[in-house]
Amino acid sequence: SSICKVTATTHFFHDYLGVGAMYSASFFSNKTDDYKYEVENWGTLTGTLKDNITIQFLAPTISYRWMLRNDICFVRLGLGYIFYHNKSSSPEKGENVKNTGGTFGLNAAVGYDFEISRNLALGVQLSALVGTLTKYKESKGGVSETIKLDSDNYDNLTRIELSVGLRFNQ
Repeated sequence: SSICKVTATTHFFHDYLGVGAMYSASFFSNKTDDYKYEVENWGTLTGTLKDNITIQFLAPTISYRWMLRNDICFVRLGLGYIFYHNKSSSPEKGENVKNTGGTFGLNAAVGYDFEISRNLALGVQLSALVGTLTKYKESKGGVSETIKLDSDNYDNLTRIELSVGLRFNQ
């Protein structure tokens, strides 16, 4: 799996309060060659199960920061939309099955920027993205249908991230 995160520049209209936008994308893939499944009148068969999942989040944000000597501590909240896409294959459904869906999501982050120089900081951030997929559209061979999930089978898209990086400040 890999994660690409881009956060647009936050505009601070007050020393401590600002607004901005964020975008993040996560990519996951999995393959199981010894997937066992039951086929009526045939018994247990073995096949390959593959998933290539992309989860994207786009949201406006509000941030609050405070200065601690030359360092900056901040919290950020974003309420936006999570886009879900899975290109999969399984013995039961065949190759090139596409599942797409979306839901509202919440991103919350807390971070600390250690000043390296006037315009450069080493940042540490803990963030969480919260969202639940309740339905999705399944497409195969030009035919699509909406799959509504039972509440026991909702797809939890929640993740927690710890990141370290360089932040360029002006």
